[in-house]
Amino acid sequence: MSLSVSKRSTPSPVLKPLPPAKGVAPGFRHAVRTVLHLAADAAAVVLAYYAAYSLRFQSEWLTGIVAVSGKVPEWMTYQEVLYAVVPLWLMIFWY
Repeated sequence: MSLSVSKRSTPSPVLKPLPPAKGVAPGFRHAVRTVLHLAADAAAVVLAYYAAYSLRFQSEWLTGIVAVSGKVPEWMTYQEVLYAVVPLWLMIFWY
């Protein structure tokens, strides 16, 4: 028994390029995508920062292992630092 490979007698069809997208310019789409990425990164930094604060100061499990010395800081104090932390992390993520 021999295996034979048959060759196509007809060439494969040539794909035509898609027409350009109507409506939104490619540069505008890129700008919107960039802004959405920056907003998502900023939201991720804020959520991570809040999760770290909650875990450290409001979690009974972790405060039972590592006691909080002194007074527990208010979230508003930490929130003020976010104005410096978010741009710093965005610059780090940019590269």
